[in-house]
Amino acid sequence: MKKLSIFMAMAAVALGFTSCEEDHDSPVYKAPTEFVLNTPAYANNTVVLAPGQNVAVTCSQPDYGYSAVTNYSLDVSLSEEFTTAEDGTTNFYTIASKNKTLANIDIAAGEWSTAILTLLGINSFDQFHEEGVGPTTIYVRALAQLTGIESSKIYSNTIKLEMEP
Repeated sequence: MKKLSIFMAMAAVALGFTSCEEDHDSPVYKAPTEFVLNTPAYANNTVVLAPGQNVAVTCSQPDYGYSAVTNYSLDVSLSEEFTTAEDGTTNFYTIASKNKTLANIDIAAGEWSTAILTLLGINSFDQFHEEGVGPTTIYVRALAQLTGIESSKIYSNTIKLEMEP
């Protein structure tokens, strides 16, 4: 009986030492370094936007060091340069899809049209040209960010699309 109690005490001490190990598999946040907006198959064609239609783009998921719920949006511009002036004005328009946390960014045709027309300076029906607006070359980049973590913000590469609002 005495040997059994000594054996149990030794086992408890041995188990106590193993439970004190550090957990090295805990997720650790790291700022992402790569984020890719995929060039869609329709990129070499003119997309004619029609009511009720959706146009989607896909992107990779940034590596934050763990599986994180990421918010995605798109910036649309008429030039490859996405700039913000000192007064806070921009030369781009930001679009968010209904489900902001999917890397498949699905945008309604009306949102695309609003972005293009706003960038062209057409903000009311009176400003709309009688002949309409023809195909317009736009540049699109994606933004990924974790809520509340400024260092998680990362922009993708820029892709060129041709759309007719």
